[in-house]
Amino acid sequence: MDAEELLEKYAAGQRKFHSVNLGGVDLKSADLKEIDLYNSNLNGADLSEAILIGAKLNSVVLTRACLKNADLQLIEGSSINLSWADLNLAWLIGASLNSANLSNASIYQANLKSIHLNNTNLIGANLAETDLTQASLNSAALKNANLQKAQFRGANLEKCNLSGANLAEADLVAVFLGQVNLNNASLQGANLERACLENANLMNANFNSANLKKANLTGANIYGATFKNADLTGAIMPDGEVYTTDVNVGFAE
Repeated sequence: MDAEELLEKYAAGQRKFHSVNLGGVDLKSADLKEIDLYNSNLNGADLSEAILIGAKLNSVVLTRACLKNADLQLIEGSSINLSWADLNLAWLIGASLNSANLSNASIYQANLKSIHLNNTNLIGANLAETDLTQASLNSAALKNANLQKAQFRGANLEKCNLSGANLAEADLVAVFLGQVNLNNASLQGANLERACLENANLMNANFNSANLKKANLTGANIYGATFKNADLTGAIMPDGEVYTTDVNVGFAE
């Protein structure tokens, strides 16, 4: 099926397009609200600036597709494949992408408020300056992802794998990071005030200049982590003791 046929059928009222081959089609700026493309192939398609609000994209293949500045609010995309896709500046508010593949995708400055990304593969993805306020990322894989200056207030990152991730200057105020893997991650200058890092793996992580006021590090593994110029005022340390003095620290182990 080509783009012209799809648009004609959509204009005539058809919404269900299951298992169709639309690889490489040009649907730039197309209005396809509530379309159902279950199990379809849109590998390499151009959907930049397209309107796909409420679309059903479960098990759709969109590898290397361009969805830059697309409106994807409230889409259903369970098991969708968006690896290497361009989602820069896209709107994904309230979208459900559980168990999706977004490895190596570029999602720079996108709006992902209240998105569901549970068990999703985001390894190597670029989420710099992305808004993930109140997002659910339970057990998501974010190894080596770029999350610099990302906003996470109200988000759930329980049991996430963030090993090697770049979270420099990220906003993680009061975020739940229980049992998270932050091995070798960079959180330099990040705001972790009142964040919960209980039983987290913080081995070799960089917390230099980070704000950890009143953070909970109970049971966390901080072997090799650095805290130079970090503010740990009122933080609960791994041994359960409250840190009371605002001084520079640099744990060797």
